[in-house]
Amino acid sequence: MLIANILHIVLGGVIIIKEKPAFCDAINALHYCTHIVIHVFEKHIVLVAIVVGLFAFTFRFIPELHWWPLLIGWDTPEYVAHLLDFREKLNPFTSYYWMGGLRNTPPLLPMLLVPFTYFVDAWYLFKFYPSIAYAFMASLSAILAMEIDERRKWWIGLLSGFLTTIYVLNLRISWDYQRQLLGSVILLATILVLEKWREPKTPKHALSVLLLLVACGLSHEVTGFAGFILSLVLLYHGLKNRNTTTSIVGTVGLTVNTVLEIWYWRRPYSFVSTVGVLPPGLVASYEGDQALSYLVAGYGLILPLALIAMSKSRARYTTIVTIALLVAGISPMIAPFSSVTTWYRFLIGATPLVTTLATIGLVRATSDWRVLVAYLLIASLPGLSFAYGYNWFFTYYESLREFPPRLAPSPVYMDVYEFFKNNKELVENTVIIAWADHARYIHLAIRNPDPARFIWISNPWDLTNDTICRVIEQTGVEVVIIVGLHIDTNTTQYTCLEELKTLSEGPSWIHLAIAKKHRISS
Repeated sequence: MLIANILHIVLGGVIIIKEKPAFCDAINALHYCTHIVIHVFEKHIVLVAIVVGLFAFTFRFIPELHWWPLLIGWDTPEYVAHLLDFREKLNPFTSYYWMGGLRNTPPLLPMLLVPFTYFVDAWYLFKFYPSIAYAFMASLSAILAMEIDERRKWWIGLLSGFLTTIYVLNLRISWDYQRQLLGSVILLATILVLEKWREPKTPKHALSVLLLLVACGLSHEVTGFAGFILSLVLLYHGLKNRNTTTSIVGTVGLTVNTVLEIWYWRRPYSFVSTVGVLPPGLVASYEGDQALSYLVAGYGLILPLALIAMSKSRARYTTIVTIALLVAGISPMIAPFSSVTTWYRFLIGATPLVTTLATIGLVRATSDWRVLVAYLLIASLPGLSFAYGYNWFFTYYESLREFPPRLAPSPVYMDVYEFFKNNKELVENTVIIAWADHARYIHLAIRNPDPARFIWISNPWDLTNDTICRVIEQTGVEVVIIVGLHIDTNTTQYTCLEELKTLSEGPSWIHLAIAKKHRISS
């Protein structure tokens, strides 16, 4: 400071060390770069989808890195085990073991992922797949928003992709609804194609739409229902306009999705005692209050804006499918004796469409960018809390079915997995009875198990003498392995057991039950 003052006095003026760049030059340069970015986005709309996809992938992948190498989600370990089971059978239309029983599961996800299992461990595939699929979902939301908004502005797509990425219900889909996540991607792609073409006009268009409609049904039951609705709309418009191509696509799509839904349910009807015979997937439900709670908590911020967009938009496919999914989701409120089973999966399945529509409604409802930014910040808070665990919204999550407080692994029992992986010979002639939390990790170590020999118990306190004795009687086994369940080590409580002991080489919650009149060496 002293030297500067002396030089100032001697030279009699201000010393200019460097004339440029000045602060105003930096502002001008930033302004110029902004104009270039805007021009590039306006000219190359696909860049919006790429930017949104990179943002969505990063946002979703950060929790995966945080919890590495643990699998995020409750169902996700079961998806890994199912993928390995699928690789062993390689039959998309047969029953596979799923959470304690044989089930006809939507086959598209394992069909897409199984080739990668020959190069990458299935465990790590499900560390990357959710983030990749989530990026595609957000990108398609951005493109769909630009397609159905008449202004077709790039920044509307950017906002739609951002809202779809950070919205908490979309993040919930990616937590462990892995088949439904794929179905959401395909559903958005199907609607985008239909909104762009309106109706298939050429054989190439018709084939593309038909393949997408079939993929909706192959992905998940919820998106299969959406594919059914889209096919119905196409059939109606084809007959109305006497368009043979559209009618054929609608008819085939309708038939395939109906057959797939029946195959998933294993029969073409449901029986409800209070009503009688109903279409498959309908049940009696008395959860109207829960459906209302889910609707308000999950959609209170965005549904009014989506309704604004639907009322003023010509996006008929987006509107019809969104309404169909929402109506199915609130069916316990409308028709409690014939509501959709797992109604909350339909409510959550509508979210990618609703966030896309809500962005358009928000832009139309306000011309003030500050209001728009404030809204997006408010809407992002539950998603940020869910993804990164700020613990702000525990009460909020209690209103939502199957909703965890964090985007994190569910109970992890790696020691159980390691034990069964390293002791496969122990389970060859035994029956395993396991609490569901542990059973997911046991399934990782056993390929295509027999449901009669690998039994899931949903409550650790539900294991009774009758259960054990029935299993021994029906299977004729000498040994039962009991994992993670509450048992009384006093053998007299179990009339068909001669000995009950904890496996010394395994975790303390793994017990060996030996049937009477049989002894084996430990």
